[in-house]
Amino acid sequence: MDSSILWITPICRWTDARGSSSFGDRLPAGFDAKLYNAQIPAQKEYFRLSIDLLGQRQVPWLKAQLQTNTTRIFQILSGLLGEERLRQVELNVRVFEHKADYRNYAQSKGSARSADAGGFYTTLGNEAVTFQYPDDEQPLEVLRHEAVHVIVAGMLGVNTPLWLNEGLAVYFETLQTGGQYGNVMVNEHYLALARQSIDKGYPRQFTDLLTLTAENWYEKNQSTHYALGWGWCIF
Repeated sequence: MDSSILWITPICRWTDARGSSSFGDRLPAGFDAKLYNAQIPAQKEYFRLSIDLLGQRQVPWLKAQLQTNTTRIFQILSGLLGEERLRQVELNVRVFEHKADYRNYAQSKGSARSADAGGFYTTLGNEAVTFQYPDDEQPLEVLRHEAVHVIVAGMLGVNTPLWLNEGLAVYFETLQTGGQYGNVMVNEHYLALARQSIDKGYPRQFTDLLTLTAENWYEKNQSTHYALGWGWCIF
């Protein structure tokens, strides 16, 4: 098992000519980059991560990518929230070597539905869980998605609306990191819907959403909410 504490550093965001959003620790040349969370003191500890690869087949690449990807996700979401709303977040990642062992573990957690899925999360143990696929990239994508659920629950609480939680998870599924940078592919449909909604007066900033009433959060237009849950990382 590998445990670590994240020390928050500034994160920048910019969009390239293809519409992909990128994140990095340094301002790139030639882009109008927005600094996400430079105001957060570096000495504060907010994110505790453990990664447990269960079984004989160890995949060092997977463990390294999981650490990089999940800490990057936490940094980006921290920048959206701001220091005053940050909470201590713990994330425990479990990757089973065999699907049968994964299924047994999911059932032991009381979820037959999760046993038939490709991965699941639980806020009781702050866990994101999957198994090793033939394609090494697949468990990484699954765990990016499930890890977001755990991180969002830690930051905003377990009663966060499904559309927001799922929208953010879908957004970060495609996160790719390399060196100092991270890249997320843009969903053009969600982007168009998000722009239209904001033009009509929908809250523009992520933190504005947190001031809405419960009725606003759960009103009938869930498809727009879902797109905006994804889109707040763009705007």
